[in-house]
Amino acid sequence: MMLCISSGALAAANAQDAAVSTDSPPVQVEVVATRTVQELLEILRQGDAATGFEEARSELTELAESGDAVASVALGDLYRSGVFGEPDPASAKRFFEIGAKAGDGKALARLGELYRADTPLLPDEAKSLSYYTQSGDAGWGPALMYLGDYYTKARDAEGAIAAYEKAIAIGEKAAYVPLGDIFRLNRIHAPDYERADELFQQAADLGAEKGLTRLAQLRLDGHVGRVSEGVALLEKGILEDVPGAAVALADAYISGQGVKRSVQKGISILDAGVAKEDAASARRLIALYLDGAKPELQPNARRANAVFEASAGFLPDRAKTYEGAILQSALAADRTAFQSAYSQFTLLDQSQKASALPRIKRLNENSYVYLLQSALGERGVFQGTATGQLTGSTIRAVNAFCAENNLTVCVRGPLAGPVADALGKVL
Repeated sequence: MMLCISSGALAAANAQDAAVSTDSPPVQVEVVATRTVQELLEILRQGDAATGFEEARSELTELAESGDAVASVALGDLYRSGVFGEPDPASAKRFFEIGAKAGDGKALARLGELYRADTPLLPDEAKSLSYYTQSGDAGWGPALMYLGDYYTKARDAEGAIAAYEKAIAIGEKAAYVPLGDIFRLNRIHAPDYERADELFQQAADLGAEKGLTRLAQLRLDGHVGRVSEGVALLEKGILEDVPGAAVALADAYISGQGVKRSVQKGISILDAGVAKEDAASARRLIALYLDGAKPELQPNARRANAVFEASAGFLPDRAKTYEGAILQSALAADRTAFQSAYSQFTLLDQSQKASALPRIKRLNENSYVYLLQSALGERGVFQGTATGQLTGSTIRAVNAFCAENNLTVCVRGPLAGPVADALGKVL
């Protein structure tokens, strides 16, 4: 569980042991580089079989140790990702600290990443937050965006607003939408729809992602302007190929939000998006056919799969892997198909698994049970044969796994929705 630290508490805390002192900058030893950092990285990223790998490593190390912040961050990234063997957070930290001592915002943010509680490297949330704060103070936009997101999740409106406003001040156009959402959603701050509208308008003018769709959503929700203005904005966005515009307008018709409900109209909009090779439209249409929109549209996994096959050529690889796992699980009807679906599921990263498992449970409980049996079997918790049938031994294995991971919600049984949500985060 993430430890949420308020911005006020962070300011009051003694962060001396987390801060990188800049009082004594590293001794600068002039190094005459024969190749740029980028040229060296191109060799090193090919792996140790690449011609000149060790020479490139030595040259980049010499640059980094001379105090070159760009080289130190690049080398730290390589150690962190395991280019030189197993991931080496200690070496990564050493090189990031070289850049941090020079006041480099990116290096400070990298130290923040190393200490984040959701990483398996050097989890220490207080140190992480301190480094991100120093990075933001140095004017590194991505660090300010992280801080804004962090404080939003921590329900610290003051900290989130301050971080996003500082990001905007240094030209981080991506900050307008999350800041506008704080004033729109009534979760951590009282609604201020006029302020949200101003921010979304600025985001749209700058071409920031989701700016136009948020601007339209305020009108569809009836908070500012007229519903017809929201529809017109989205129609304009579709003509201009603004990402998300087609999905937003389709969803308005499917749900009847601000317009007369028409599932078929929503499908037509998404079909047109697929024809234009819009990945977001394809994914929304796949989900619509999988889940249905009753009473007009019944769930139909085969139609969803047809959309997937038609759009596979333009879906990003990560999205293709995810949708493939969902569809294989939804369509599986025998052990061979269950096993194939499970193999696809194992290709997902942890955040995708957390999202996919509850969906699979809703779409095909036998696939879901087979997946649990297989995953727990690989961990030595389930001793039986994976069949997709919920047996007593399966329930006992799930309960044992839940006990190991302190998932008290599992008392509700493996088929309960909250249990699938919890298991998806740890399997």
